[in-house]
Amino acid sequence: MKNILKKLMIASLVLTLALPVGSWSGANAEAAEVTQTQPAKPVKLSKKVLKLKVGQKKKLVLKNAAGKVTWKSKNSSVAKVGRKGVVRAKKSGKTTIIARFGGKKYKCKVTVTAPASSSRSSSGSSSSGSSSDTSKTGTVYWTPGGSVYHYSRSCPTLSRSRIVYSGTPSESGKSRGCKVCG
Repeated sequence: MKNILKKLMIASLVLTLALPVGSWSGANAEAAEVTQTQPAKPVKLSKKVLKLKVGQKKKLVLKNAAGKVTWKSKNSSVAKVGRKGVVRAKKSGKTTIIARFGGKKYKCKVTVTAPASSSRSSSGSSSSGSSSDTSKTGTVYWTPGGSVYHYSRSCPTLSRSRIVYSGTPSESGKSRGCKVCG
């Protein structure tokens, strides 16, 4: 008799542990709702169209992408893109920046224009080269691919360029002046 009682106790204990706690009260339906996962947010590019002036930079972001993103420019002579999605305008034209993630491509069309209020001068034309050209608040000169602006048109580092723009330091889009002529 004791043996049968022991077996019944063990069987009831096993059944009690095997059944989920919420199955008696209908709380199981609520638990199922709580444990459902939210659908993943769609991956998308921060901008689909980007307009830049020569020398400007803009960072593109692939939103909701957790992992490695690879960036590429279809025409890197117009605009380059770095590993972190920073687009740098080099010369006037159009290109497409492509971000790759998870086997998919995300595209941003980039249009690069020359600074609007600048005037072009070719390397064959001459400037006065007077002391007014070296004024740090007056006219400065820069090239489309350069990283600095120049205070004098006759700067030796500027003389090699075929295309030279002129304007104010803020119009150049460059953050600092040349160390040679400044």
